Amino acid sequence: MPYGYLGQNQPNQTVSNSGVFSITDVNSLIAEGKFGGSLQLIQEYDATSGDYFDFTNLGSYKIHFLDFYDISATGATELYVRLSNDGGSTFIASGYHYALQLGRSDGFFTGANSTTSTDIRLACRVASGRESNGFLYLYDLINPNKYSYGITHNISLDNDASASLKFIYGNYVYPTAETHNALRVFISSSYSLNGAGKIRLFGLQEKKVWVQWD
Repeated sequence: MPYGYLGQNQPNQTVSNSGVFSITDVNSLIAEGKFGGSLQLIQEYDATSGDYFDFTNLGSYKIHFLDFYDISATGATELYVRLSNDGGSTFIASGYHYALQLGRSDGFFTGANSTTSTDIRLACRVASGRESNGFLYLYDLINPNKYSYGITHNISLDNDASASLKFIYGNYVYPTAETHNALRVFISSSYSLNGAGKIRLFGLQEKKVWVQWD
């Protein structure tokens, strides 16, 4: 069906493009995965137990969006991500670069960085009663000719006596041009996730344009 058309007759076409999408148009296009910028759910996990979650079908998206919410664990640990170049048979455990900024509601601010990290360190505290929420954008994972980049932002209660509110903002790169076709989200194997959290991976649908000709 045509979208963005009001049905006004013109000399050389039966309908004219109004340039405006109705709410019905938008909902229909999002449902079809064709509306520019739509997030398409790839896979979702209930993060109620276990210490890792694998996503092995990344599709053909140029941009991926990983979100996590209400994540808690049996002990104080952090959330990490590793990439795979063999469909999830193995996960890369060296060579990540990151630069992070951390701030807390008690006035403490600091940074962290590495050029030899074993993972993408989201650095959000997860522990019983210390739920974390946040996201990670990932760029050009499946492009064999580009580096894989990431941007994260998360919020949690820190694992200190005052349970200070903490935020992390950071950037990442794996500086090898190759296809990354799977990823793993995990915490320290000494602990297990609990609670009622979820971890979801989306692909960002590229904008498409339709032109209707008579």
